[in-house]
Amino acid sequence: MLGEITAAIAEAVLAASGDRILVPVAHDHFILAGLEQKSLNRFLDDAVAIALEKLGEI
Repeated sequence: MLGEITAAIAEAVLAASGDRILVPVAHDHFILAGLEQKSLNRFLDDAVAIALEKLGEI
């Protein structure tokens, strides 16, 4: 899998309760507008920080 989202994955994400934390995966052949240029590791670090912050709110 190269980052593609199948219909089944999209349905499962939409059906889940609670907050969703999405991690963008960019490829060299396209640009995600408005998205800071970071490595996947940095995006994952950000996602973990958000998850920990959300867990602290519980």
